[in-house]
Amino acid sequence: MHPLFSITEIVDHVVLQIKLDSDQDSCSQTLARLARCCRAFEDPALDRLWSTLKTLDYLVQCLPDGCWEQVEYPRRQWLPYDARTYLQLRSTTSIPEEGWGRVLHYSRRVKCLFLGHVDRGRITFPDSSVFRAFGERFASGELMPNLRALHCSIQFRRIPEFFSLGIFVAPQLSTLALSSDKIELFYDLPSLHIPFAQLEELSLEDLSHFQQSYFPGPVSTISSVVFPRLNRLRKIVLNRFDPNLTILAALPCLQDMSLTDCRIMASPAPIPHQWSFRSLRSLHISDWGGGNGLRPR
Repeated sequence: MHPLFSITEIVDHVVLQIKLDSDQDSCSQTLARLARCCRAFEDPALDRLWSTLKTLDYLVQCLPDGCWEQVEYPRRQWLPYDARTYLQLRSTTSIPEEGWGRVLHYSRRVKCLFLGHVDRGRITFPDSSVFRAFGERFASGELMPNLRALHCSIQFRRIPEFFSLGIFVAPQLSTLALSSDKIELFYDLPSLHIPFAQLEELSLEDLSHFQQSYFPGPVSTISSVVFPRLNRLRKIVLNRFDPNLTILAALPCLQDMSLTDCRIMASPAPIPHQWSFRSLRSLHISDWGGGNGLRPR
């Protein structure tokens, strides 16, 4: 091998060519085959293949076949954008240690995780048995120690799963995007042991269908407990939250702020540009639900 080329650089060139010549599924399959047939290629290829994970199904399938099964939803629960089957763990006590070792072999490579988003026509939120098993086996930060970005959308009142998100939190987490149709869940956001001081991007979104679903409780909790700790935050996106601009203006690194259908808390003036933001370069304000997007208290 030429000394100017490393295995990682070769992987980058190969992946680029595969993407140009095939669709996403074929690209992943080709990359997986290359990882299996070439030992020197294995780790860099697997790192690339597992860097972004849009479902936990692939980790579940790393366990022995007898530990999980494919289950069909009751017909009345079918949704037009959801799959009709899902993976369910049969018993957590029967999972051998080798199975968990295989899960960790791949999960430690994940840097970006999506949960609850629509991917290829189905919602990618895992079954509660998967959350329970992973939560019992792994401590916070152990399952995905290199995770940098967590994007999670919790809908249809899946409250227990919200409190299990801590198992995916890693010390190097820098991007967090949470959305829910039950905004009261954000009361307990500080309890998830998220390294807020490390975050560079934060997005919070209320997905409830009520036009005026403003809850001062969770908002004041986030404003008083979470916001002051965001010393590295560069970008914040708030949808239907009531931000305390006095606290946000004090953040030393905040450069990009987006407010959608928000009201202003602790604000003597309604226009954000009247605050002395230290580093703000981009401000986006929009009204998602009609009426005035920004309303002073």
